[in-house]
Amino acid sequence: MRNRSGIAIAGVGLVASVLGILNWTLPGLRHWLNSVPELGWTLAAVFLALAIVIWLIKAERLRTILEQRDQFEHKIEELKAIAYPTERDRRQFKEVLELWPWNSGILSFLEMQFNAKMWSGSEVDPLYHFLAEWRERFFDSSEVNVAFKNFYRSCDKLSRWMSHEGAPDNRYRTTLDEGFIYTIADGSKREGGWNAYDAARENAMKYVDEILYHRRQFEEAGRRNGL
Repeated sequence: MRNRSGIAIAGVGLVASVLGILNWTLPGLRHWLNSVPELGWTLAAVFLALAIVIWLIKAERLRTILEQRDQFEHKIEELKAIAYPTERDRRQFKEVLELWPWNSGILSFLEMQFNAKMWSGSEVDPLYHFLAEWRERFFDSSEVNVAFKNFYRSCDKLSRWMSHEGAPDNRYRTTLDEGFIYTIADGSKREGGWNAYDAARENAMKYVDEILYHRRQFEEAGRRNGL
């Protein structure tokens, strides 16, 4: 509201100034303008409109320049982050890759052996340890941090599914080192029958696919950022 009032006041002032300039610089027109005052106001309005158009063009150019400057500065910060990653990012990136190698450990188990029907506690303990130890961790690189959080959330989804669906089943326990064997309830024990059983397993396999996808995205983001 104040901006509009200011523009209106400035406009009236400009009109009055134009009229005063015309009367002062063109004394021969003074009597003519006095006899035809509508013409003077028309000329002043034309000058006012022209001034507003020029001001709008300059304001738009200034806005464009400022936006380009902000984009340029943001790009510079991104390049600096890539060229000079923090020591914490380097260390944590290496830790995650070591905790989640492709050819062994929990990731290999999920990709090659997990069937969403039965698993041992020792096989999935690394998943729960990771979630507990990395809950508050973050990366200084925004891109890497987003990729890491996506990966972490996908792991959390699977752990929640396991906690909800899995139950210890001593019938399959073979050694103390293996720990408890967990199984999910079959269709005969579910309200939705075997369709509910299949749906539960499909959800778990979907979470596994998300883990594999986001693990890959995390590593690619880290490589792009010089880690």
